[in-house]
Parts: sequence; structure tokens; C-alpha cells
Amino acid sequence: MVAEEGADHIGTNLEDQGWGATRAWVEKGLSEAERIEDVARLRGGWTSEMRRLNICGRAGRRSLVLRSFVKPFYVRHAQGLLTREAAVLRLLGGTDVPAARLVAVDATAQYCDHPSLLMSLLPGAVRLGDEGADRRAELLAHQLLRIHRLPVTAEARPRAYQAWTSPDRVRDRRVTSSELSATARRVDAGCSTNRSSPP
Repeated sequence: MVAEEGADHIGTNLEDQGWGATRAWVEKGLSEAERIEDVARLRGGWTSEMRRLNICGRAGRRSLVLRSFVKPFYVRHAQGLLTREAAVLRLLGGTDVPAARLVAVDATAQYCDHPSLLMSLLPGAVRLGDEGADRRAELLAHQLLRIHRLPVTAEARPRAYQAWTSPDRVRDRRVTSSELSATARRVDAGCSTNRSSPP
């Protein structure tokens, strides 16, 4: 997860916001000398609530990102979604692809208030403006090529693509039903698709 800007400071008291069990789960995984120093809600999460947790300890400071599903639809699908996300982060962890490092996952909210995944914070900032968009698109395309070229065993390969929308539900009418169908054909041909940016 990349985050440098687009955060709202919310302090350290997650218990007041119904996150006491999640905080205890995070703290249990920290080293003995570490503690949560500060929490900031990250903006832009579409499927989940994202928080940057600033951790301090004897070894210095570090930041983690807590991703928690709170919307009922995503809570229902959290076990599969977070388990797959954790598996992909583990897979990428052994490569030179810049990706967050998985710290912990509680996909069924056995210990947390909500199904959650804890990962490292990548340096950088989210850039959504048009300035430099062509260069960013080129860099992103190169990273996606690197990801898609990774050798993955049949057992570790993500499940078959599942469309979570239909052409008549797409808000951006520039995306046509033929484009959605073409995407499904490419996926059926063995390509991978990222659902992070909804049509």
C-alpha cells in the first residue's frame, strides 16, 4: 500500500471507534518494545477502510497499513478476498516487484472487529492528476508485465476470473459491453485482471 498524502489524523485511541479488538490483534504482533504511536485514516479506499499505523520502538519508527472490510457486501466476501490478497503478497514478497509486505491477516475477523489485513507501507504518493499521467501509465505497464511474467505454480494461481458487474451496471458509459466481454475473453485465455479500479 502506498500512502504519503491523503490521510486524516485520528490519534491513537481506536477503542473509541469500535476497533479495540483490532488494535489488540495488531499490538500482539508487534515486538515487545514497539507500540502504536499514531493512526491516520487513509482516503481513497473503495472496498475497505484503510488506516496508516505509525509504530515506534527501540529500532526506530515504521508505518503499517491496516485494511479492514466494514461494508456488509465485502464482509461477506472477506475470507476469500483477504486470503487471496495475502497469498499474492506472499508470492510477490520473494520477487523484486515493489509490493507491500504481508504482516498478518485475519480474514474471518476471529480476532479483529472486522476482517483485516496488515501490511507494510510503501513510500510514495498517490497521483491522480493528469500531469505526468503518460509516464505513470508507462511505468505501471512495465510493472504489470513483470507481475504477469512471474512463474506461478498451478496450486498458487488465482482462481478463475469472476465478473462482479455487468455492462448495464457500468457507470462510465465509455466502457462498452464489448470491452467488458473482451476483458473476460482475455482472462479466460490465461491473463490476469486487477479489480482495484472499478469501471
